[in-house]
Amino acid sequence: MNSLKSKISNTPFYSKLSFMKHFPAYSGMVLPDTPFWANFTVNVSRFLNGKEEKQRVALTKKIAKDSKPQARIPEDEGFLILDFRDNPMVMEAVECARNYANGADWDALEKTAKKPFLIDYPIDYHNEKFAPIAKLLLSPELLVPVSEYFGALPVVGDVHIWYSPNKEQSNDRSRSYHSDGLDRHHVQVFLPLEEIDEDNGPLTFLSAKQSEEIYKKLNKDGIAYRRNQKLDDEDIYKYCKPEDAIKGLAKPGQAIMADTTRCYHYGSRFGKRPRVQLLIQYYEPFSKKMPLWNREARLDGFDEGVIKALDTDVARNVLGMTHLEYSRMRLDEAA
Repeated sequence: MNSLKSKISNTPFYSKLSFMKHFPAYSGMVLPDTPFWANFTVNVSRFLNGKEEKQRVALTKKIAKDSKPQARIPEDEGFLILDFRDNPMVMEAVECARNYANGADWDALEKTAKKPFLIDYPIDYHNEKFAPIAKLLLSPELLVPVSEYFGALPVVGDVHIWYSPNKEQSNDRSRSYHSDGLDRHHVQVFLPLEEIDEDNGPLTFLSAKQSEEIYKKLNKDGIAYRRNQKLDDEDIYKYCKPEDAIKGLAKPGQAIMADTTRCYHYGSRFGKRPRVQLLIQYYEPFSKKMPLWNREARLDGFDEGVIKALDTDVARNVLGMTHLEYSRMRLDEAA
């Protein structure tokens, strides 16, 4: 009996029921990973949280009005490459992240990492020593393009150093073409701490419009049934040309903003040297990763010195939702 119960409890369906029991406000997490259900979840949350949506839209308009014109993320493209090498604020954040990365024992971390080919080294931006990075998270340079792309002020998710050793030639897992089944829209900002070129495995991706067309064809042909499904290059290149793929080549101070939910992409595969970069995730505020109710924005856990600089409506709504710990709820992985 115990063996049968164990088998049942490990099935995806049972896992979802258990998740719903313990986290009912996150019911969007158990819905299928398709564009239809992603839109459904966002629209339901926007309806239930109409007052918050109006506030986030108003804050988006305010920061856009109060700052000089910023570049936009084109809807059809789903990505934007920016050059901040002449921006002291961005370069200070990059230097802060680089110093942190230089202090890591990557060889030791590689031995214990869940993904040895892609090591996550989290940054606790609540800590005053990472104040330049917290400032970057709230900067108009990043917030304006992301907010206008989402249509409302976003929520910061994970902030990590990503280290790719690039020691083995493999196209498995995130090194295969896929899109992230995270949301309707989802922007990741990649800031290299050392130059990323052809020799250290650049992020490679297709535009959002082309990716959506390819997904529809893959789905129709019975090859792909969810967005996060890992696909061989041959599957993708049945419907486009290899030269359509965009390589995220960049130098420190440049930034690649990409909607990895809408853009098919793959990560670092093999290279002559490691790749190290600062990763910032921005979630759509009404994402399935966010609760449908009990949504409270507060700045708990920040060092006093950081709070004094960040205690604003924008900071609370962008950084102050992290107490909900949505980023730790890995239902898809558990299933």
